[in-house]
Amino acid sequence: MASSEPSVIDGYLTLLRGLGWLGRLSPADPGGPPSSAMEGADGLILTDGFRLSPRTYGENAPHGSVDTQLFDENVDSYHLSLVSLALERDLPVLGVCRGMQLMNVAFGGGVVPDIPRHCSPEADAVETCIKHSIYLSPGSKLAAVLGMGGFFNVNSYHQDGLKESHRSPRLLTSAYSLEDGVVEGLESPEHSWVIGVQCRPNRQDEVPKVFSNLFQSFLERAEDH
Repeated sequence: MASSEPSVIDGYLTLLRGLGWLGRLSPADPGGPPSSAMEGADGLILTDGFRLSPRTYGENAPHGSVDTQLFDENVDSYHLSLVSLALERDLPVLGVCRGMQLMNVAFGGGVVPDIPRHCSPEADAVETCIKHSIYLSPGSKLAAVLGMGGFFNVNSYHQDGLKESHRSPRLLTSAYSLEDGVVEGLESPEHSWVIGVQCRPNRQDEVPKVFSNLFQSFLERAEDH
């Protein structure tokens, strides 16, 4: 499990344990070699967390931004190495929020910084949920995993995101925001199970119940690997 914000890991562990997972977690420690973190791993979860540094996707950091203190290019680079190792072994990879953006960068795509109306303008925006409608393509892998496609109301916390012009050509868009076309789901046609979502399905009381199937499917793929 790779996270730029370690405090979120406990929530993921609680969720996975609740689904019956009895495996061992190998936290990705940027202080060690990526190969050691992935040794014996059966899957990789890229969690939500601090924003990616613009330099990670080839842009300059916004001058004077209060968030620049949260950018950590070393962590970003380390996590990108983990993704590369996971893809080489065709491990299941789940990207959540920041994790989906990281996944897109790993495949050669970019990120759009400071997308309006996708996070609360309040000071405690990280903990303040707003919602918006997305459309999930019924023919996508993500729809197959959830058991249905169509329209959903999901939570939204992300300040950055991506649009079609920034999507890696190696990835397919599985879901998008109805309001402004922001990409809300990505998947790789080159790999068995590589899926990203922009919402935070780990906050299960803020998304439709079918989104728990995303974690169940990830665990099943990891167990079969």
